[in-house]
Amino acid sequence: MIHINRTNNISAEIPDNSKRGHIDTIEIFQHGKINEIKVQLNVKHTFIGDLRVKLTSPNGRSVILHDHEGGSDNHINKLYTGEILKPFLGDAAAGKWKLQLTDISARDTGSLESWQLIMACETLETTHAEVHIPDNSATGLMSEQEVRMSGRVTDISAQVNIEHAYVGDLEVALVSPAGKTVNLHQREDGALKAINKTYGKDILKDFIGDEIKGTWVLRVRDFAKRDAGVLKHWKLNLKYQQIDDLKVVEGIGPKIEGLFNAAGIYSWSKLSVTSPNVLKDILERAGDRYKMHNPKTWPDQAALAAAGRMEDLKAWQDELDGGK
Repeated sequence: MIHINRTNNISAEIPDNSKRGHIDTIEIFQHGKINEIKVQLNVKHTFIGDLRVKLTSPNGRSVILHDHEGGSDNHINKLYTGEILKPFLGDAAAGKWKLQLTDISARDTGSLESWQLIMACETLETTHAEVHIPDNSATGLMSEQEVRMSGRVTDISAQVNIEHAYVGDLEVALVSPAGKTVNLHQREDGALKAINKTYGKDILKDFIGDEIKGTWVLRVRDFAKRDAGVLKHWKLNLKYQQIDDLKVVEGIGPKIEGLFNAAGIYSWSKLSVTSPNVLKDILERAGDRYKMHNPKTWPDQAALAAAGRMEDLKAWQDELDGGK
């Protein structure tokens, strides 16, 4: 499962008495089917009953989020979940999502302050087509897969399918965007004619915690003459956490953020589901200087940040003393 969280903070004026209104776009680069979706909407307007808000997916499917409700209320600050967004379930996440706000009446005006897409999707998968492996070449074949989103690896596997007359000639390695290399196959299995195998976290554990964004390379080298073969396909499966600034949580500074990162907590969503007892244990294991910190409110603060409710978070933090 991959988790997607994208926010546009824009404070854009909504045209008054206009059928086209204002259209804002969030582009999603991750590929996967949507299992869960939420939309956080923050609109200021002197009469929200004038407004109609429509969300359209990359495949053209549309859902009406707000349809002239609320009368003279002057603010829409709402998290949309469940049935209203059910039509998007199973759709592809990747592409341009469009939010359209129309105000069809004169006089009252307002603005789109921010909106946020929150999704849980099936694991990212990418594949490459069959390609010839150069014979007796130290350079070999370099097959690339580009990952455009940013995050830290929490789980990884690579499926490799190679047909070759003598796989004992081959060395196969996976190289991360940072240049880290893990060998998958090192001239073993002699006269076998194929490698068709999934390499899991036990082999690829060195990539856990690394940045996923950039070019991942499968390197296949054939160190002997005569026998030849092809890379049929390879598939990279990544689970990851996006990287958030944990320091927005009152009580967390750069050093504590580093401790949590080392423990596999990189995102607000991950922090929000981590119990205060677990956080306290991380702090205590880091030494006496961290025992004074009380993480009781940190998961709840992180939950507000993950939901895009920064104004509510700030208001609560004004009441807190050092995160306690």
